Amino acid sequence: MKSNKMVTTIAALTASFFLAGTAVAAGKGKNPGPTSIYDIANTTPGFELLTDLVDVAGLADTLTFDGQFTVFAPTNDAFPFDTVEEGVAFLAGACSVDVNDENLGYIVGVLTNVLLHHVRDGRRFSGSILNGSGPKSLEMLNGYIWVDDDLSIMTGSGGESSINGGLFDVNASNGVIHAITAVMLPKDVCVVPDAG
Repeated sequence: MKSNKMVTTIAALTASFFLAGTAVAAGKGKNPGPTSIYDIANTTPGFELLTDLVDVAGLADTLTFDGQFTVFAPTNDAFPFDTVEEGVAFLAGACSVDVNDENLGYIVGVLTNVLLHHVRDGRRFSGSILNGSGPKSLEMLNGYIWVDDDLSIMTGSGGESSINGGLFDVNASNGVIHAITAVMLPKDVCVVPDAG
C-alpha cells in the first residue's frame, strides 16, 4: 500500500502521447480531439485505477458525453492505494465508517466527492492557468484548488499536488486533461450531500 498521503488531482491524461493511434496526434492543440476524456483515460496505460474508480462512482457517461470539462487526472502512482477495494477501505477509514453493505452508498458518495474535486466546467488549457501571474484559484465542481506557475497545486483540504510537466493539455472531444502527481481532496471530503 502506498503512503496515506492523499492530496491533489483529476485531470491530465496527457499520457495519451504514448497511445498508438490518432487520439494523441489529433488531441494536441485547441480544437477538440476525436476521443472523450473517459476513453483517453481508459485506453492510456497508467490511468487504470482512475477509470476503475470513475466506473464505481458512475461518472463514465459524464466524462464521455456530457459538456466540456477540464480534468486534473491522477495517475495510478498518485493514489495512496493500488486497487478499488483498497480505495474503498481507505476512504471508509478516512471517514471513520466500516466497509459494509449499509455504508457502501456513503463510501461511493465520498469517492464521487473526491473525483469531482478533480473536474471543472469548461476547457482550460495550461496557458490560461499558468500565465505568470502567480497562484490562480480554479473553481472545481465541488470546491477550489490553487495552481501556481511552477505547476504546484494546493487543494481545498490544504493538501498538495502538481501537474505532471510532461503530461498536460491533452485535448479530448469533451474537454482537456492534465495529469497530476497526487490525488486532490476537497475541504469536506466526508460530507456527502444526500448520502444515506
